Amino acid sequence: MVRVNELNALLSLYYKGPSGDLLPVPSAWSMGSDTGETVVNARLTPSPPGTVEVTTGSEYIGPLINADYLAFLIINGYLLNNQNIASIELPLPVNSRVVITIPRGVYLGNNTLLRLAGLLINNEYINSTGLTLVMNQSYVVNYLWIKYYRLNVVDPSNQLTNLSGWYNEDSIVNITVPKTIIYLGNETRLAFTGFTTNATRYVITNNTLILLMDRPVTVTVNWIREYNASLILYTINGAYVGTVYLGGWVRYGEEVTNVSVNGITYELRTPLIISGVNGTAVLNAEYREFSVRDVLGLPEPFTQVVIKCGVQELSGVTNAYGVTQELLVPINAVCVVEAPVIGYYGIALMIALVLIAILLIIQLTRRSVGANEGEYYALHHSKAT
Repeated sequence: MVRVNELNALLSLYYKGPSGDLLPVPSAWSMGSDTGETVVNARLTPSPPGTVEVTTGSEYIGPLINADYLAFLIINGYLLNNQNIASIELPLPVNSRVVITIPRGVYLGNNTLLRLAGLLINNEYINSTGLTLVMNQSYVVNYLWIKYYRLNVVDPSNQLTNLSGWYNEDSIVNITVPKTIIYLGNETRLAFTGFTTNATRYVITNNTLILLMDRPVTVTVNWIREYNASLILYTINGAYVGTVYLGGWVRYGEEVTNVSVNGITYELRTPLIISGVNGTAVLNAEYREFSVRDVLGLPEPFTQVVIKCGVQELSGVTNAYGVTQELLVPINAVCVVEAPVIGYYGIALMIALVLIAILLIIQLTRRSVGANEGEYYALHHSKAT
């Protein structure tokens, strides 16, 4: 240890700022109190002619705990550049006044928010965003922040969009879809299909999603449009068939490959993708009429017949010429007509033939009797003579 009687040096008092830089205290005062004329680990560097430079050893940076003219303001939870939470220590003159103003909410970016819940001043709670302190003592001020995350609910049905908003960190949110079917009119409705979310911790049960707000979260409520769809049908030859409903609600994008017309199933020429309430399709079918003949080769008029075309069964009624009305028949199907063995014309022909046979028999019988009577008359006439 080196002691000197006189020290010709400039002394400065610094404090460590929020970013770690050494800054001079905001007030200057006499260095005559609580300072010693003791230089620890001093180094002497002579500089001719007759000048000696004194360099001290290790520097102590910290509060002058014995000072009665300084009070310290320690702030914990200080928001640095609206991003990082830090702690700072400020040495201030006794009886100076300090005005502290804190925003109620600070947006940190990335759908994250800090909201001030209050202050602890020397462990005493104060619900305020601003205060004035008279530094007649040292104060420890704790900012009480609550972190909030944004929940964004995307719901085309507009049932749950009111749930979008700010939720405090680690809170639990329950999202339940109240109506899973929404009718929009014009034979259109929305059907709930599930949830999509970027939440890391969640549970989905049917139409309910329960999630933990440990980050900014987006929830998409998924719906699909369904249509009570009808199709205008044409044959492969362009003949109009009619309009049929597909029988129940059909989802958007669903592929239709066949339809039922009058209870008969027909394939579509080209599969149809449902995109709306109304559509047009071409059947892999054509209109045909069938000529029905019995075993005698005669037309079967006014007869109910069954026509089997592959696995399909059609029914029709013949006209007076034994021809059915035009029937919608699948293309390239082998059709077999099932009809009575003998038709009306055949029956009539058979009856006619029977009648003719009877008449012929009667005629022949009459002729035979007449001939016999003639022979009998001739014989008796000859005897009389």
